Amino acid sequence: MLSRLPTLHQTLLRQIDHQAATLGCPAYLVGGSVRDILLGLPALDLDIVLEGDAIQLAHALKNRYGGELTLHTKFRTATWQPPEGPPLDLITARRETYPEPAALPDVSPSSLADDLARRDFSINTLALRLVDEALLDLHNAQSDLVSGLIRALHPQSFLDDPTRLYRAVRYETRYRFKLAPDTLALIPEALPFVQKLTAERLRHELDLVFNEARPARILARMDELGLLQAILPDVLPWDSDLAEKLESALAAPPPPGWGLGLAFSGQPLNQVLGYALWFSRLSHSQIALLHVRLNFPLAVFKTAQAASDLLADLPALAGSKPSAWVRRLEEVPAPALYAAYLASGETALKDYATAWQHTRPKADGETLKALGLPPGPRYAQILSALRAAWLDGEVNTPEQEQALLNLFSQNE
Repeated sequence: MLSRLPTLHQTLLRQIDHQAATLGCPAYLVGGSVRDILLGLPALDLDIVLEGDAIQLAHALKNRYGGELTLHTKFRTATWQPPEGPPLDLITARRETYPEPAALPDVSPSSLADDLARRDFSINTLALRLVDEALLDLHNAQSDLVSGLIRALHPQSFLDDPTRLYRAVRYETRYRFKLAPDTLALIPEALPFVQKLTAERLRHELDLVFNEARPARILARMDELGLLQAILPDVLPWDSDLAEKLESALAAPPPPGWGLGLAFSGQPLNQVLGYALWFSRLSHSQIALLHVRLNFPLAVFKTAQAASDLLADLPALAGSKPSAWVRRLEEVPAPALYAAYLASGETALKDYATAWQHTRPKADGETLKALGLPPGPRYAQILSALRAAWLDGEVNTPEQEQALLNLFSQNE
């Protein structure tokens, strides 16, 4: 099975197996990567479980091969970033117990069997022993992969960790699987415990939705199962029109003319844009309530509010001259502008992004100074008036601008 991985990944796993053997501890590739190998998909995240001390293994790998370590001593896990290739998570096999629903678990070192039993769904419990590539399937994962089922490992699973509710829907949609009937039946009892999740844990699950290929379908399914209502009752919107717009918005990157890259203010653009469009029909107070519950990064929060404000102002702006649009739109964040355009179809927003915002008069401060005008606030007023004249078609040539500029000069 390892031969299905890229050559560099295979090399890294052999290095890990060699170092684990020197420590006398078997190492296993576990979880999502094994699942995706069996499904014929790229295995992007390599998680290694060690029946031994993963932090000790991490130090041995760094000493032998170099790279950087990130240690999580509370859970006896580490991330090794080798000099080349992807980061690898090294995990001490452990047992988890939950002191109460939705709380973080208490952990203790244990066996591979216990480590697999603590996981969320059967399809994530596969383990591949590195030394001989033996496949261990203790929870009928292969059967569920063949049947296309997402199955929780035990009846308390969603109560222990309600984030699994959201993860289940992401997996269901990503792989075009179905929630197993016994797992589906566990959801209603677990919904009230979503309120016990911290803002960061819950928002992280929503952030991941926008990394998926079909985020609108995931959110629609979450709404169908009551998972959006459970976050903040009667606030999070969802309907078929919103689903269609969100699907279209995130299906491809924004056209180059909008000036949007892959990130905005340090946040992934797909998340900033996704939230802005999703919340664009909400009021300021509703977005603020969501911010209190989910603690968004400031760029996400401000962009969502700006998109909401802009949509509310569009009726009053209808039929305005380009210069009026420019005055209103100059301070709007680019993702909010694009979200409002997708939500409304208002062509003036596209005209601003692709043309109007770049329109400037030929004259500048030096031009005004050469005319003998004293420097001061009047410069900005004259240049603004010249720009408005260009935008509104009152000036179309440098000669016409000069004539208007001369008129301003005569009136000073």
